[in-house]
Amino acid sequence: VFALDPDGSMVKIFNADEPIDKTLMSKHVRLSNGVFYVNKLDRLRMVDHLSAELMARLDDKDLNPDEQIQAAESNHQLLSQKLVSLGITEETIQLARKGMNSMAANAKRYPKLGPLLKRMLENETGYHFRHTQIVTYIALQIVHNIDWGTPEQEEKITFIAFFHDIALATEEQARIKSKEELRTSTLDPKARELVEKHAQIAAELVHKYPHAPMGADQIIRQHHGVLNGVGFSDHFGANLSPMVLVFLVAEEYTRIILAQEKQPLDSKQLIRELRESFTSNRLQKIIDLVEHIAL
Repeated sequence: VFALDPDGSMVKIFNADEPIDKTLMSKHVRLSNGVFYVNKLDRLRMVDHLSAELMARLDDKDLNPDEQIQAAESNHQLLSQKLVSLGITEETIQLARKGMNSMAANAKRYPKLGPLLKRMLENETGYHFRHTQIVTYIALQIVHNIDWGTPEQEEKITFIAFFHDIALATEEQARIKSKEELRTSTLDPKARELVEKHAQIAAELVHKYPHAPMGADQIIRQHHGVLNGVGFSDHFGANLSPMVLVFLVAEEYTRIILAQEKQPLDSKQLIRELRESFTSNRLQKIIDLVEHIAL
């Protein structure tokens, strides 16, 4: 493992297979802004090793709640990068399963949303991860209480929540949730196109995922209300399935929460904003269920 010195030279800080001294690593994190290098011939070996370490950590029953959150975010970031570069492989499937199980477990571990959000903020998790974790929490709560909800539907909505934004590469991209936000963003043309097509890209990945829940790719494609997965819609037609509507409400509720995440959560204000966003009877009935989520 190498780090870049202030003078621009590459300095070896750890030899291959050498135990990593945490104090020395912390020092180099400060000096190099957390950027490290490996020989390009060792890159695949290094990434495979990190994947194995992350999967082992996610299975570790002795992790405290903070470590569980950190491991889940690291897994989510690594999987996003690997899916874009490698697609659906045996390794990315394993990472995805571990990540989904971890997010579902976090959602069920906290009877109230506030403590989970507080823990993620204290651990300085990124917006992309926080968004995915809270969407999972809200969507699971809705499906658990809706009249057609079953354990199978809960499993499906967890899968959809985990994958819906997996193609997005940066925090700035993950924050964009409307045509207007995309139009006024500072993204370059390539990144702008990625945001516009991220639902379509994620749906195509999921279509290749073995034994994915039936219809999950279609719901992911439509999770911004657009049937073909390109762009964002301001109007939600009658041809959207009930599960898509559940996801629309869960994602908008998450957006509202994260816009004021460092303030005390005001349930009445959150629901008021949510009802202003969705005026159709079908969506209002789903919002009725959201009112009962404990904050």
